[in-house]
Amino acid sequence: MRVSPILLPADSIQALELPLGPGHRSVPCYLLYAHAATVAQARAQVLRCFGATVLGRPEQVDWPIHRHAYLQDAPQWMVSLSHTRQDAVFVASAAEGLRGWGVDIESTQRRLHRNPAQRVAHPQDASVWCAQPLAHWTLKEAVFKAADSSRALLEPQRPSPLLSELVIGETTWYWSVDRSYRGACVVLQLNAPESPLWCALATTWS
Repeated sequence: MRVSPILLPADSIQALELPLGPGHRSVPCYLLYAHAATVAQARAQVLRCFGATVLGRPEQVDWPIHRHAYLQDAPQWMVSLSHTRQDAVFVASAAEGLRGWGVDIESTQRRLHRNPAQRVAHPQDASVWCAQPLAHWTLKEAVFKAADSSRALLEPQRPSPLLSELVIGETTWYWSVDRSYRGACVVLQLNAPESPLWCALATTWS
């Protein structure tokens, strides 16, 4: 299982090289983290730290529900944003060849009364993730964001993928309906001030 620990001070920005390109090519990116009293404050802090002010959507495009994947004032960046009740993580990359980008976070100490990933699992999902229900769920969410941000730009009239249609391997993923939608994924453990976080990241390749 690909899990790397990263120590994150509050209101921090990390320059990373992650194996998220084709053939696990290294992709330079920025990961920004903030902890605040409310979700809105944490979101505002990571955006301010990056220097972005407007989250929006391209004109004339049926953008998905996570429309924060587009910076209206800096469209060259492929970005994604996720949050818990008090933590926010924002990732950005301008690497050539990226077609989609997704991030999702969950507290590693979240208590599960049932396995949320079981409802959306694909029979071919990697066993290493199926054995880690919360990491598996977090990864599904990140992959969905990467896949659907690509779909919204390339095929806006096409329905969004279902989480159960996304096949998660150990380090790669693909959409079972259309394998031209594929990419890489990784899970980090962020040692945030309050409690550790699972941080799943996924890309779609062109």
